[in-house]
Amino acid sequence: MASFAADTPSGQLAGAILATNFALYKAPVIALIAVAPGTQHQGLGSYLLRRSVLALALEGFPICRARISPGNDASLRLFRKTGFQLRRVKLNESPH
Repeated sequence: MASFAADTPSGQLAGAILATNFALYKAPVIALIAVAPGTQHQGLGSYLLRRSVLALALEGFPICRARISPGNDASLRLFRKTGFQLRRVKLNESPH
């Protein structure tokens, strides 16, 4: 779908993003985004997020949602900076 990984020049994993289709969200979801400590604060997380959202748009998905764990302030800042509108979704409600 729209999941990607990025390597350092030496071939080590620098970061990854996982996008999946999750019925309760009624849209594709960025379920995970991770950047290795040594490559943080260099724009890699923003790049991966923009690349994933673009891939989803090219696949015909007009919206994308994100799953952010409570207390993950770094993810909140990243998604806000990238233009996401933050809203809470109650997962115990029926998707229908």
